[in-house]
Amino acid sequence: MMVRFEGRSLASVLIILIVCVIGGSSSVGHTQEIYDEVEEENADEESDPNDEFKNSPMTSSTSVAGETSVLPCNISSDIRGDSVQLVLWYRDNVPTPIYSYDVRSGDYAPPTKWSDPVLLGDRAYFSMTSKPAALVLNQTTRDDQAVYRCRVDYKQFTTTHARVNLTVIEPIRNVKIVDQSGLELVGAAGPYTLGERPTLTCRVQGGDPPPTVTWWRDGLLLDSTYHHQTPPSVRTSTSAPGGTVVNTIHLRALKKEDLRSLYTCKAANHEKAPTKEVAVEIDMNFGPDTVEVHGLEGPLSSGRAQQLVCEAKGSRPPAIITWWLDGHMKKSVAHMTSLDGVVSSSTLELTVSPTDEGKELTCRAENPELPAATIEDSHKLEILYPPEVSVAAGSSLDLNKIKEGDDVYFDCHVKARPDAHTITWSFNGNPLEQSIASGVMTVGRSLVLQKVSRKQAGSYTCSAANTQGSNSSAPIELSVKYSPVCRVEQTDVYGVGRHEKTTVTCRVESDPPVTSYRWAFNNTGEFVDIPSSHFDVKGDGM
Repeated sequence: MMVRFEGRSLASVLIILIVCVIGGSSSVGHTQEIYDEVEEENADEESDPNDEFKNSPMTSSTSVAGETSVLPCNISSDIRGDSVQLVLWYRDNVPTPIYSYDVRSGDYAPPTKWSDPVLLGDRAYFSMTSKPAALVLNQTTRDDQAVYRCRVDYKQFTTTHARVNLTVIEPIRNVKIVDQSGLELVGAAGPYTLGERPTLTCRVQGGDPPPTVTWWRDGLLLDSTYHHQTPPSVRTSTSAPGGTVVNTIHLRALKKEDLRSLYTCKAANHEKAPTKEVAVEIDMNFGPDTVEVHGLEGPLSSGRAQQLVCEAKGSRPPAIITWWLDGHMKKSVAHMTSLDGVVSSSTLELTVSPTDEGKELTCRAENPELPAATIEDSHKLEILYPPEVSVAAGSSLDLNKIKEGDDVYFDCHVKARPDAHTITWSFNGNPLEQSIASGVMTVGRSLVLQKVSRKQAGSYTCSAANTQGSNSSAPIELSVKYSPVCRVEQTDVYGVGRHEKTTVTCRVESDPPVTSYRWAFNNTGEFVDIPSSHFDVKGDGM
């Protein structure tokens, strides 16, 4: 077997000779002991452990704390059929190996692996299958950042050296958004009111290198200015990356279209480290834009239940709707809110009477969070109702003094909406037709009776009708005064014998009733009054 010693120190030659003697039966522990002894013997000769690596190539490797680091090491040989015998890894100025991969036991024996229990523990393994081969460190910590040295011994080829500068990126620990009072915002900011100018501050802690902090609105970059509120600590082997980076934005006066705008703070410190971000959605409260009553496009019919709907739009949270009639609250029968919360509606079942004519019906929409944003929709009620009818004698008449031959007229007073289209009169319950020849005439809403007679005394009623119905007045009584007259059934001729006693009856009609009677005996020869003691006066039915 050929052994080459070019470019090697005496210590290296001694190590190779010892390895050759020990062969495949040498253990990792023995290897470490040999290296320790050789290094001690040559401490004066080789004061700098990096001397043998000072001309070796340097590569860079970057990883993120908590993830896996890969330290490449080229183990290829320029001699065909050559193979690796031993791979040793060093760190910084540590003169002894921190990891060894020993395959000198032969092709059929598993390689012997050893890790420094303090620096690496069981986190490291050497991968021969990767291109290039590499020392893999799991769960990388910030303390793993260093310059690593890889030494490869072959069966035939000269020992090779390589260096890897491992940079460990410390990821950002925490990102949070706070409002102007310092309160942390989670998911939502607000609720704010229209015109308010909120301030949002993004606070980022940790990260090495220090992070950049940017604000985004709805996916578009909004602001990239930031400052270090607390400077990061000077990096040492034991210090943790610190410092706080802050980016504050002052929003414009809010409008309704700003509702649900998404403001995102992004913090990044390296392309390999995950970008951390947190977002808040703008929440707002504002009063209703409009309120409108439906169902009052025309007059309402008296006595009929009618449903009216009040609709309020644009309030957040949804508007509370109440009904008022002439200042008195009316109870609604239903409330509804749209799925998006933009539209609120309330239904009122209202039954009106003629007395509600001209009253004001109001629908009020208010935001419980913004009492000053209350708006109303008010309407003067117009009521449709059937005629209300009454009859009165003409203003110049005294119904207690009407006598035959006088002229009488009655006025029909009608209150109706719409106006009555028909006015009719009745006498003693029977329709009264106009008869100019008989002196019975209707003029507008008045009934005129010319030269009344006793036959026209009785009850008179006025009736009126419109589209809502018809009604009749209470009857008004007409009395016609007239002088006494004998009744039709009065007996005019009595037959009696001489000296025979008989009773003669005088039946009369009059208004007012007869108060006195006078009897007389009249023949062709004389006219003799009969004394009142000779007759009796009795009322009807006597």
